Amino acid sequence: SSTWAMLALLASARIAQVLEQRRSADEQLRQSHAELEQKVVERTELLAEREREHLPILADSPSAIIVLRLADAAFVYGNPASQQLLGVADSSRDAQSIERLFVDPAQGRDVLATLRQSGHIESEVRLHAADGREFDALLAARVTRFASEPAVIASLVDITERKRAEVALADSQQRYRQLFEAESDAILLIENESGRILEANAAAARLYGYTADELRGMFN
Repeated sequence: SSTWAMLALLASARIAQVLEQRRSADEQLRQSHAELEQKVVERTELLAEREREHLPILADSPSAIIVLRLADAAFVYGNPASQQLLGVADSSRDAQSIERLFVDPAQGRDVLATLRQSGHIESEVRLHAADGREFDALLAARVTRFASEPAVIASLVDITERKRAEVALADSQQRYRQLFEAESDAILLIENESGRILEANAAAARLYGYTADELRGMFN
């Protein structure tokens, strides 16, 4: 009888020990969870504070800067310069998606696909503002985090006038080339310093007995 009592006492002591170990483990687990949650809260607050610090800088930037959610490409933030460029009012930003800005929606999808795959992009794009005005822009964008979620920060520079100047220059050069080749007199364009022939028209090739390509690079 005393033996059974001793065994029962030992068993009870062992059960109590196991229960105490389990209680201690549960307490350590709860403490670990609490510490992790606190770190998450502190990290979130730190990120939010940094975002609040950055917003005035973005707002004062003369460049158009927008922030989009990476998941659905919806607007999260647009500084005053972007609102002026895009014609998007602050109250309607959230209803807009970057894909709707592109004249060619396929280009918008390609931009988003590149961002999601490589994390950054620099490209010339064709956009239209909220009032329907179309313009060319240089887009530079990178994946980041904003408001504790994956986001895209992008800058837009209006290059419409530059593109128009490039087209006008190309047209002018084409017209010059046509007039140059159609001229019946032999014409050579010669570099002043070296005397090297830069261009020769068809009449000059006939006169000197060389092809235009052969004349280019010769010296006067």
